[in-house]
Amino acid sequence: MAKEMLNLFNLVWTPLVIPLLLGTGLSLVLTLYLLRRPLQERSRINVLMLIVGAWWATAYALELMSVGLSTKLFWAKTQYIGVVLFPIVTLAMGLIYTEHNRWLTRWYFLLLTLIPLTIILMIFTTEDTNFFWSAITLNTQTVPQTLHVKYEAGFWFFMIYSSLFTWGGLGLMLFSFIKSPILHRRQIRILFFCFSVVVVAIVLNTLDVGIAAYIDLQPYAILAVCIAIGWSSYQLQIGDIVPVAYLTVIDNIPDAVVILNPENRILKLNIAAQNLLQKSNDYLIGKPLAECSPQFDDAINQKNSDELTITEILVTNNSKQNAYEIKRTPVFDGRGHLASHIVIIRDITERIQEEREREQRHRYIQALWSTV
Repeated sequence: MAKEMLNLFNLVWTPLVIPLLLGTGLSLVLTLYLLRRPLQERSRINVLMLIVGAWWATAYALELMSVGLSTKLFWAKTQYIGVVLFPIVTLAMGLIYTEHNRWLTRWYFLLLTLIPLTIILMIFTTEDTNFFWSAITLNTQTVPQTLHVKYEAGFWFFMIYSSLFTWGGLGLMLFSFIKSPILHRRQIRILFFCFSVVVVAIVLNTLDVGIAAYIDLQPYAILAVCIAIGWSSYQLQIGDIVPVAYLTVIDNIPDAVVILNPENRILKLNIAAQNLLQKSNDYLIGKPLAECSPQFDDAINQKNSDELTITEILVTNNSKQNAYEIKRTPVFDGRGHLASHIVIIRDITERIQEEREREQRHRYIQALWSTV
């Protein structure tokens, strides 16, 4: 037993593992960086993705450096623990980024893990059942030597599961990209591109195209995901309160809050704003503010759009006149470019009426005093 354990770590160096080891190191550093901060839901899923990527890359590096058929096969099986978890984590990331967190209950999670557990069981028993791989041989024509297997029904079942979950997660990210403010679009665009690279690597390996016929490109593609998550976490603050909880925050603000892009199209708005504009969220998202409320649009655009502005206007609706204070705050990205506007609309009708009544009482008292 001890001899077999030593054989697992009887390794031969190859330059092919350099990017894999660098990616593992980067993943661990980023994981520690994220763990030092308060873990919101997006931060937790980012940490999980980094761990899955590190496991996948490390196991494949050990497979490349190991010697002998049985040792390489062991590390190939171990690698698949990360491989089968990747589609679930991708889907979970898509659900979280599109605010569909309610699907991620404990029972749904347990149900989703049944498929990976079944696949892992098939992989670790494939030598007896030939249900996942068969005709497992060592390709001695390549440096380093690599495994050559024949894919069986279990593998194609895994490919269907992996494709559905991975593309489901990517589709949700794309939906989030379309619906999100510009600052959040940059985050999702980076992640979507990198996950797409992973999917391309999966296709190339499955079809045995070029170098992918003997080198697994997928762990290398995972490096792109890790770098993207790390850069976004550091530069764009993925997982901070702004992208995670801002919808909950603004929905509980009694004033109307509208988030506009630089072209004054509505990106997000809270319940109070929907009530004020008398339209549903689905109808308003993406519409120009001028189309939904010309009066508010005119008031907002009276001054320089790059400066904080406060404006008061009167709006007549159904023969009733209300006074509003409009505060527009520009939001800039990391490069100093205008990314969006946050517009807060407060009904000050009662305040104006109280001021008028107070002024009338003051004039009345002055008039009485002048007659004495």
